[in-house]
Amino acid sequence: MNISYVFIIVVADEMTAHLIGSAVRNLGGMDVISELLTVQIGNQLYRLTMPPNLVQTTFWQAHEYLKFHYDALLIAIETRNGGERTQTLVNPAADILLHAEDYLIVIARQAPRLS
Repeated sequence: MNISYVFIIVVADEMTAHLIGSAVRNLGGMDVISELLTVQIGNQLYRLTMPPNLVQTTFWQAHEYLKFHYDALLIAIETRNGGERTQTLVNPAADILLHAEDYLIVIARQAPRLS
């Protein structure tokens, strides 16, 4: 199973302005962002290869499966075509179908070992 970590490159000035604005609008939102950006504790972002049992299921079916079996939240799908990334769909429609080349982006306390 191929598991890779998601690394984020942040443009400090722009990101800081967005984070401050978000914190003012959504109390507690900064706690979520801080946990996801701090790799030492709590939940992390993980990019996972598509397991065969989730191919041709919907985003929502995969979300439920990952939460129930691995306590992981599916938040995005990285679509691919011919091995090349085409787009990343954050919070896509519940009925979008998953394909064998897609990658799953999840939030979890540890990297799920999908079978």
